[in-house]
Amino acid sequence: MPIYKKKTTKSYKSKSGTAKYKKATGSKYKKKSKAGYTQPKKAYTYSLNLKGGKKYVGYTTNIKRRLGQHFSGNGAKVTQECRPISVNHVQRCTSVKNAKKAETAVYNNMKKYHGTNKVRGAGHTKRFSYG
Repeated sequence: MPIYKKKTTKSYKSKSGTAKYKKATGSKYKKKSKAGYTQPKKAYTYSLNLKGGKKYVGYTTNIKRRLGQHFSGNGAKVTQECRPISVNHVQRCTSVKNAKKAETAVYNNMKKYHGTNKVRGAGHTKRFSYG
């Protein structure tokens, strides 16, 4: 019988008196593995070099699948419009939350260096203007 991870102080006990599960925020429960608490899902932050000197920054939990989507033309609308040429960098993060933070940091650094008109990602997904 799985044991659940504690998120609040209120616990519920089985008939034998051992803690069976603990109520989490809302109505969700987190399972505990045999070796200990489950690890957060690993995620990746990446940046791509696009045609015309443009850049794209993103994050994903499956890097091979996501890069395949971008290079085949099935990725983000920005990479469908300006096809990727190469991968600039890939950074492994310990959780999706950390990957989102890293994506924002990479995006802001690239935006400062290359300019707002040449970088997309991290919530800024407007089409590139050609004018």
